[in-house]
Amino acid sequence: MRFKLVVIFLLTLSHSGFSQQRYGQEQDSVQPWWEYGVQFGAYVADNYTANFYNGEGVNDITQITDNEHYRDRILQAIPYEEFEIGDMPQNMAYKTATMPGLHLEYHKNHMTSFFVNFQYVKLVTRDGFKVIDPNEELTFEDYILSTIRAEEERVYIDLGVKQAWPLTDNFTHYMIGGLNISNTTVMSHKIDIGSFTQSIKSRYSDEPFNPNYPHNEYDFKQGGIGFGIVGGWGVKLTYQQSLYAAFDLTAYYNQTILPDNQQFGVNFAPMLRLGYKAQTLLPAQ
Repeated sequence: MRFKLVVIFLLTLSHSGFSQQRYGQEQDSVQPWWEYGVQFGAYVADNYTANFYNGEGVNDITQITDNEHYRDRILQAIPYEEFEIGDMPQNMAYKTATMPGLHLEYHKNHMTSFFVNFQYVKLVTRDGFKVIDPNEELTFEDYILSTIRAEEERVYIDLGVKQAWPLTDNFTHYMIGGLNISNTTVMSHKIDIGSFTQSIKSRYSDEPFNPNYPHNEYDFKQGGIGFGIVGGWGVKLTYQQSLYAAFDLTAYYNQTILPDNQQFGVNFAPMLRLGYKAQTLLPAQ
């Protein structure tokens, strides 16, 4: 359903761009120019890949909890003689994150332009799981609520076209559409059980982890490059001829690459941009 909505949006953008009349006869003499900007916004991530971090699959929590070396350390950190791990979370979610970036735009005229965005976001997800005392004979379950958490880094490059409709000399609204390239990297993936904290990020080794011999642990990159599309609507206010402020409502339908997980999802990013209009490339005729 989300994919259909994005496709309809882009088709509407294309139709609107080709069906609009030219913005005055004077536009024929306008020379191309560049604009540069910095932007800062909020990134609201779809949670479709957040359950990669729930302690199952590649980064299985049992790599630590069933390991004799780490199991002894866990028992030293909790008031139990033995322990069991309860069900892992199934509905993990990303927290809303900040998204700074850089913007470069080439204006063919006042209505049509081409842009590239470079943006960065660090996502955090966190949830709880139970560490249970199996020897407890009480009628209620005795457990310690523990934490599983992760940080994920994404770098976005947007390549697109913008179609604008000036309302006044200083105020414009526009629609954008284009392609998105993203690089996803798992920065950390850890558990906290009492005072015990340990990474559960897989080292892809058949050898069991041994904290006494850390040289047998290798920090391989988890993540990869994905593709998608970007679309949105925005408004722009120009002042002092060369300075401007813009606000975009942007949606991404893109692919997040994680081990054994290459799903598409819809992410949103409202964005405020401050920029500078450079001189025209050629002198006016």
